[in-house]
Amino acid sequence: MHKYMRSIVSVIVVGTFLLLICSCGGSRQRLQHAHDVIFLADSLRAAGQNYDDSIQLAVAVTILRPFRFFYSDDYARANYYYGKFLRRTGNQPAAMQAFLEATHTHSDDYEIIGRTYANMAYMCRLATEHTIAYVLYEKSAKYFHNLRNDTLYYYSLNNMAFELSHITEYEEALFLLNDIQLTCTIQPVVTKTYETKAILYYERAMYDSAIVCVNQLQKFGNSEPTGYNIKAQSFWGLEEKDSAICYASQALACPCSLNDSVNMLYILSHNPQNKDIDSVLSITSERADKQFLYTHRQESLAHAIEILKQDLSRPFDWRWLYMLVTIIALLGTIVGIRYIVRRHNRLDSDTKLYSKNCIETLEHVCSALSQLPTDQIIKELCWRDYEQMCSIVNARMFNIADILINNDPCLTPKEIRLCVLVLINLSRKQMAELLLYAESGIGKFKHSTAHKLGTTGKEMRDFLLQKCISHIQNL
Repeated sequence: MHKYMRSIVSVIVVGTFLLLICSCGGSRQRLQHAHDVIFLADSLRAAGQNYDDSIQLAVAVTILRPFRFFYSDDYARANYYYGKFLRRTGNQPAAMQAFLEATHTHSDDYEIIGRTYANMAYMCRLATEHTIAYVLYEKSAKYFHNLRNDTLYYYSLNNMAFELSHITEYEEALFLLNDIQLTCTIQPVVTKTYETKAILYYERAMYDSAIVCVNQLQKFGNSEPTGYNIKAQSFWGLEEKDSAICYASQALACPCSLNDSVNMLYILSHNPQNKDIDSVLSITSERADKQFLYTHRQESLAHAIEILKQDLSRPFDWRWLYMLVTIIALLGTIVGIRYIVRRHNRLDSDTKLYSKNCIETLEHVCSALSQLPTDQIIKELCWRDYEQMCSIVNARMFNIADILINNDPCLTPKEIRLCVLVLINLSRKQMAELLLYAESGIGKFKHSTAHKLGTTGKEMRDFLLQKCISHIQNL
């Protein structure tokens, strides 16, 4: 019996290993593409910039999802960057879902996980869920502490103090901020601490202390709109309207948050020196627009927080783990047996799997492009610059431009552009707009180009897809 058990275990281990090889072998280039996207996003983050190619981020997440247990760090980073993009564009629920996916990967990339928790906490702060925000900031602080990144760690402590002050722990929050000032000498952290203290003093109606902290903050060369915003509201609370209006104007001259903009516009709308009715109406109208956007964002945030609460309240079900282990063991056994029986056909199987994955990736890119408006397609593909367009199309669609350029007989640049649009699967109206062609003549133009390629207009797209896959298989 012991001998049979050893044999079964060996088959399961070998089967699991072979399953990993078969799965990853066919997706090598897709995984490399996802890694390249993440590397570029990392480089831009290190330079203080954002990666804004939503299509590539979505593709990277999709590619890595089946392999998230093997590439947990990359999957976490892809979801983090995708979540940040969604948050910037106002899709808060989808952003929260992406952040949760990143935290569920059990990644060892402490910086990314810490930043993910910090982003989730900031969303909770905007939704006034301060208790949850404090817990999330505490988690981010632990990750940054393990990473030994003092700057990010102290930033998290600042944010923890801010949240503490909103859950009736004002004295403890102030004690924590004073402790940071005594132990930390990092300049950005010191200025952040003064800013946090100024906000706490203002919210406690200690306007004079808030103004003193802002003055200290600005001595360090900080010209963020937060300081002007706090000064404006503090002077307004002290009924020094002239100073409040002056600082409100300075705050609005800088990019500031929606809530701050609404507050500053409220102060400006009560300027006693402004007798021009049109100016007052203009300020009031702008404030109403900002208030509408703020309300819309809060509704979106409320939905995102509900998703977070559901995730936090979900208990871990061990039965799923037992079922997963059983299924993996069963699959390993089946794969091991199939491998022994069909070992001579593995190359053909891998080739089919690879072709299928390539088609899925290409179809995903084409589908994403086809849903964009015409002006966005022009921007995404650099449509006006033929060489730049060919370069971008090659990168996204498996060198289809080079394949068409080297076609025999040769295609003209306009025919190559038509082939790209057929591959993306655009309508005749969109093709006509992009090619600057009459919509009624697109059918004839498509027919003549298909004839050059050796196919028909109806089968032209399938023909182009097959050319892409054949090119990849020949590499």
